[in-house]
Amino acid sequence: MQRPIAIHAPVIWILFFFVLTPFKATYADARPPTRLDIIAIDYPPFISKSAPGFGTAFLQLQDWLDRTNLNIEPRLKLLPPARAHRTVNQGSWCASFYPPHDRAQRTFIPFSETAIEIKLVRRQDDGDFEWTANSYFKDRSIAVLRNYGRSPLFEGFARAGANLIPVETVDQGMEMLRLGRVDYAVIDSVKFSREFSNAPGGEKYQLSKNSLETTRVGIYVGPECLSVFQDVISLEQKGAAATPATTPNSNSTLID
Repeated sequence: MQRPIAIHAPVIWILFFFVLTPFKATYADARPPTRLDIIAIDYPPFISKSAPGFGTAFLQLQDWLDRTNLNIEPRLKLLPPARAHRTVNQGSWCASFYPPHDRAQRTFIPFSETAIEIKLVRRQDDGDFEWTANSYFKDRSIAVLRNYGRSPLFEGFARAGANLIPVETVDQGMEMLRLGRVDYAVIDSVKFSREFSNAPGGEKYQLSKNSLETTRVGIYVGPECLSVFQDVISLEQKGAAATPATTPNSNSTLID
């Protein structure tokens, strides 16, 4: 008579683990993703409704979500600049490419290591375009994006006598510069190199050597949706302090 086969407790637990683990993973993968509106304004090449994948920033967001295994389906919510500004500063929102005015009170999650420098641009002139004090801009006009106009970044320029002209988009500021309606405009280094370093029509522009600030591509998360990104935020904060959305550049001069 054959003796019954004895299965020890550890063996049972191993079998239990291997049988249920695939089922558990399949169940998790089957959960519908959380649909999340991402506020943005039309800002080629980073965000554009007509660009492949809605632009480079949105494609980087998709890649980042895949890498972090967050079960999120991002939906681009393009708004006019004035409405985007009002929404992220006064309304209810979850995530946004558009920066809120009080950035220190919002969580910024970067998903690209590429640095983007915010600079000024002028029509081509003799000599290097750089300054050592904000008095350089006294009685001069600067086309500034609406969300930057209220930023401490430009308070020094205003106190020094610069005239800040609010615009809705970078392209609008560049058009005013082309027409001679302003002396300077704000632009980022990536957009300038792609679209204006060899501008059509013979226009020649000069990018400042000074950088106003350096930032990275990422999203701002509103307080109502921190829980959606909590695992990722916790991982980032384990190794270092919270990553700032922007950092002043060492070449930036914001003194009076």
